[in-house]
Amino acid sequence: MVFNWLKNTHPAILPRLLKVFKMNDYSKTFCRGCGQEIHPQAEICPKCGVRNTSTFTSTLSGVITGSLANKTALPAVLLCFFLGYFGAHRFFAGKINSAIAMLILGIANLFLWWLVLPWVVLGIWWLVDLILIIMGKFTDSQGRVIPW
Repeated sequence: MVFNWLKNTHPAILPRLLKVFKMNDYSKTFCRGCGQEIHPQAEICPKCGVRNTSTFTSTLSGVITGSLANKTALPAVLLCFFLGYFGAHRFFAGKINSAIAMLILGIANLFLWWLVLPWVVLGIWWLVDLILIIMGKFTDSQGRVIPW
């Protein structure tokens, strides 16, 4: 049932998943468009013609590298939910500059509690980050998605 759903809705993902989980050679490269194995230095897939500027290479653990961070979303969600107002989840993701900005705004809000604008700005920022982490769209400092 799941394979039929994947085949109908995301035809390029199914071959890629099947190859990743059944492979023995851990240095294969796959096309971004169709998921077929291609030469590691190929720019264009000979099957579908998609330009592969950043190809997906499998690793020993079966995770597709190049697009996923080495962190997981569960600690990020917990940090964001409980300490997100002070930017703890951004420190976890390696986004130091924005984490420091959130920390400064959060501490300033403790002392300047009567100002409404910082509460609103920080609250929206926190809520957007929480939604992005839950949806699996939050990235680390290098632009890699933090997966579940």
